[in-house]
Amino acid sequence: MVTSTTSQDASSKSQIFAFSDIISVFVGQNKLEYRLHEAILTTKSPFFEKCLCSGMKEQQEKKVYLPDVNPSEFDIMIMWMYTEKVNPGRDNALITGVYLLADRFCMPDLQNGLVDAFRANYNTYLINPMTVKNIWRLTPEGCKLREAALDLMFNRLCQNPSQYRTASVGKSATTPQKPESEFAIEFAIEFEKLLQENGPLPSALFWKRHDHNPPTAYSLPPDPSSMSGCVYHVHANGKKCK
Repeated sequence: MVTSTTSQDASSKSQIFAFSDIISVFVGQNKLEYRLHEAILTTKSPFFEKCLCSGMKEQQEKKVYLPDVNPSEFDIMIMWMYTEKVNPGRDNALITGVYLLADRFCMPDLQNGLVDAFRANYNTYLINPMTVKNIWRLTPEGCKLREAALDLMFNRLCQNPSQYRTASVGKSATTPQKPESEFAIEFAIEFEKLLQENGPLPSALFWKRHDHNPPTAYSLPPDPSSMSGCVYHVHANGKKCK
């Protein structure tokens, strides 16, 4: 008799749930309590593994306190721990927050799922300059999410720069119900503000445009939203996506 991989996975998870201790994780200033399986926490996050398997007081008390963590972001992280699926929607602030949380808890696979979700959100949309600006403000240098945001904006600017300064702005990935004229004003204002800033993002846009100078016919830069495979991913110990 051949057992399917799905059945084997389900059986393995059932065993984890049956024999695992329960850990109380208190999140945020209001100490919202999550009762979670220790085996899930320790196998999915080296942070929790260290807390719960190295003789620290968290291991003895079966309690972990995370007062500086946003419960909405923690919800997404826990959903991924249990299901290996991530669905943050089109909330870029949430995506960014969970991405940074995943980095803090040493969870590169979750980071990769989030950056893939972010790119997919813009497969038919422009990106608001404010979105890119906020991602760059919150993330550190070298972050793959900020790299994806920069490349996405650069691609859209090269496709049709007039979309960021005329009434042809079109739809937004976050609030598609707003009139086009409002987007034209919003995007143009935000892009103008961005260009006037003396910071790393406008500098990065300038040098990206400078470097994108094909020797023959002009070609568009790659579109991050249409890329597939191991792009903008982070990996522990140099391990690549399969």
